[in-house]
Amino acid sequence: MDKEFKKNIVNFFFEGTQTQKILNNEDPSRKINLGSNDFADGRNIGAVFGINTTSQEAIEYGKIISNYSGGKSVHLLHNETRGGFWDVSRAGYELSSHGETKSVKMQREIWIDYLSKSDKNYLHICQSEGAIITRNALEGTDPDLRNRIDVLAFAPAAYIDKDLCHSRIHYISRRDFVPYLDPMGYNRNIDSIVRIRPSPNAKFHDHNFNSPSYDSFLLEQIKNYAQ
Repeated sequence: MDKEFKKNIVNFFFEGTQTQKILNNEDPSRKINLGSNDFADGRNIGAVFGINTTSQEAIEYGKIISNYSGGKSVHLLHNETRGGFWDVSRAGYELSSHGETKSVKMQREIWIDYLSKSDKNYLHICQSEGAIITRNALEGTDPDLRNRIDVLAFAPAAYIDKDLCHSRIHYISRRDFVPYLDPMGYNRNIDSIVRIRPSPNAKFHDHNFNSPSYDSFLLEQIKNYAQ
């Protein structure tokens, strides 16, 4: 089907909706620098999130991180969403084959850019598929650089081995099945896993990044880094 014809069909049926943006890929993977208040000493905070996350949602999550850091800049990687089937298929490929998708390559570029300019550690926050992207990107990053990355993984769909970074903590809710999709990674990294009792205000499937179950842990770790 001709691309222009397909776009016209999508526009006709889904005008003004999020579905239109997804099907036309109007919200592609890209770097988003949230704010301009970087750490004066060269430290940096970055983040990447999971499937079905729009760029606007990623920005809202980034604002939470920025607020917890005292208003510092957050360097986001928006991982494009094209809907459930597409996103799940992509994440499955990344998980099982350690695939070098566009977002994996872009995440690595972000780290190299900042770490090559500073000798400070980089705080990297990820969630769900974002943890798979993080793992795969770390695997192809120079050890001298990745050894200055501290990872906070929430509701991870994959686990970060200890030799891939300076430090890592995996936070999983007791009411989330996604962290068990990588059983071998779970067993290898059991020492870094914090199992959390779900907040009374959390969704039944307690998986989203802004879940109140994760709130205090996120705040504590960001404050520790930013102080």
